[in-house]
Amino acid sequence: MPTGVVYLSHGRLFLKTEGSPPTEIESDFAQSIRQRAFELNRRNAWKTQGRGAKFMSGGALWGGDPDDAAGIRIVVTGCARGSDGDLVYSLQSPEISGLFRLNESSKTEQRLLHTSDFKIGHIAVQEATSRLAMSVQHRGGATIAVMEGTGSGFAEVTQGESADESPQWFPGGANKIVFQSAGLAQDERGRYVGRGPATIQALDLDSGTMTCLAEDSKFDLLGPQVSSDGSLYFIRRPYRGERPRFNFLHLVEDILLFPFRLIYALFQYLNLLTMMYTGKPLARSGNAQQRYADMGRMVIWGNLIEARKSLLKSGDDAIGLVPASWELCRQGNDNATEVLAKGVLAFDLESSGALVYSNGAAIYRREVDAKTSRLHKDSMIQLVISISDRVPTRAESANEAEILARS
Repeated sequence: MPTGVVYLSHGRLFLKTEGSPPTEIESDFAQSIRQRAFELNRRNAWKTQGRGAKFMSGGALWGGDPDDAAGIRIVVTGCARGSDGDLVYSLQSPEISGLFRLNESSKTEQRLLHTSDFKIGHIAVQEATSRLAMSVQHRGGATIAVMEGTGSGFAEVTQGESADESPQWFPGGANKIVFQSAGLAQDERGRYVGRGPATIQALDLDSGTMTCLAEDSKFDLLGPQVSSDGSLYFIRRPYRGERPRFNFLHLVEDILLFPFRLIYALFQYLNLLTMMYTGKPLARSGNAQQRYADMGRMVIWGNLIEARKSLLKSGDDAIGLVPASWELCRQGNDNATEVLAKGVLAFDLESSGALVYSNGAAIYRREVDAKTSRLHKDSMIQLVISISDRVPTRAESANEAEILARS
């Protein structure tokens, strides 16, 4: 496979190489599902047409027009670069979740796993053995599972009331996985009421030992990856905390105050328009400090509008989907954390130390010397994978003990 990036946008996979437009990576399995649905609808088209339509209510049972089968929602939920340039990805249809491998040499798709019991999320492939690690989503949370590259030996290796996601193998062929984990809270009836901050855990599959590599009560630490020199890369975002519990008194208060809040909001909106076009407010009541505060808010709004205009004029029209508080960080062997980029939604690490990352609207490359360039622009980018050379070195195994020792 040529060098470049593979990214996930709107549930579809695309390959982007330098100097070429992106091309979609299509799944034979997804096309076969749509084709079977198309043929099924065509065979039953008589029930929604002519006299047969009298026995059906608008064709709702069979989907109406046979062409509607092409609109069946089948999305890619995870993807990873496999050995020998292959791609491994997971698909989710309305009923079935599947795991597939796209062979680079033969351009054929191999089905590794399909099930209706759970959903498959993030995927990672071990370079040396082609073993797979993935997040498995159940109703009660998410766990980490592993399996052989051939599709055999599926086993879930984490459990408990937690959401374990984004697994990645340690470099050097070690039988260890790094992943994010957030504890889930339930009430006395077993209902989900919130979650704790996401931490970064390391799991030794040989001994079953779990080690915390990074945690912060104020932040979620997401999508971890370990480099060959032992550094830990992850996305840090502010932790929102648990869901607020239902309070009947607050509900009554909100209902009683709703008309007054609506009137106040409408008045402030009209007051803003009046100030913009006449320079004078609708009401002159209040002291000078209050009037100054209103003008201050208008200045802030105006600055925000001008800032957006400046971004567009400068050519940086790929305004991110996440705020600047989502930071791409690196934690070195001394446990010191360095912020590498802001407004990062997804990233991937290359063996050279370079990074490719996305803010949801564009893909960027950050070289080892911190020089950053934009590779591509698209919408709703959820995942980005570098397909540059990532062959592990023998020195990587020597760093594993150092990675765990600093935790």
